[in-house]
Amino acid sequence: MPVILGVAALLLALAGIGIQQWLAVRQEGHYQAEIEALAAQIDTTNDMLARAQADILVMKTSQDELASRLAGFEDALPQDPAEALAALAARLGTLSADLESRPATADTVPPQFETGLVLAQAGLGAATAMNAANLEGGDPGQWLPVLRELSLAGLDVGDLSRLEALLTPPPVPTARLLAEGSGLVAGIDRDRGGVSGWWQDTTGMIAGFIRLRRSDDAPTAAEGAAEAATPADDFARALRTGSLAESLAASRRITAAHEGLADWQLRAQRRLDLDAALAALMARMTTRLVTAGAAD
Repeated sequence: MPVILGVAALLLALAGIGIQQWLAVRQEGHYQAEIEALAAQIDTTNDMLARAQADILVMKTSQDELASRLAGFEDALPQDPAEALAALAARLGTLSADLESRPATADTVPPQFETGLVLAQAGLGAATAMNAANLEGGDPGQWLPVLRELSLAGLDVGDLSRLEALLTPPPVPTARLLAEGSGLVAGIDRDRGGVSGWWQDTTGMIAGFIRLRRSDDAPTAAEGAAEAATPADDFARALRTGSLAESLAASRRITAAHEGLADWQLRAQRRLDLDAALAALMARMTTRLVTAGAAD
């Protein structure tokens, strides 16, 4: 009987050891699956960071080229709009006196055609100067007196009152709005109770290891990425592209109220409205110049 009891105890001990080893192997496999999922997330994040760095480099190169072109263009523009307007008025006066002194013949160009061409050229020059100042962060409003004088001289320059309203005061530059938007994203993440995106997934996974969580289904990298896709993440992604219009559209998909977001949206919309108004002015002045040239 003692022998039988001893053998039974030995068998039970061996069975217990076997069960413990089986549980250890099972738990190790679960942890290994979580580690592989975490490694996949880190690889995905590294790829995203590499692409973002490449996009930033391309944007910086484009900005440097644009700044160089604008610098050359600005050097060719008159430094004093009032002086340019005075020169234009003198040119128009000389042209008018010269046309009046010519004999009226069938080949004589009507004075209104010559005057219209000069006005159209001046209008296009003023619109181009305003766009250049706007893109470079200068003061496009200094050309408004020139446009008013051209309007009084007979050139159709559109709604100057709306343009003046958009320039008083001048909107915040696009680069500053994008930087402020990035700050808003950080505040939104804090409101959500933590840092969003891959860092939250990573810290959550590590915390799970510390707590020795037990789960039969290990989360995958794709599931983690899907959970991290929020309107705030779309807003941050649009800001990284450097497109203010896309960033504003993405910000409007954030339904929860966040401090400073509504004010940022108003200022961003005002900047986009000014950019659109100046682009429309350029198109209008180009059309006037083409029309005057065809008539001439």
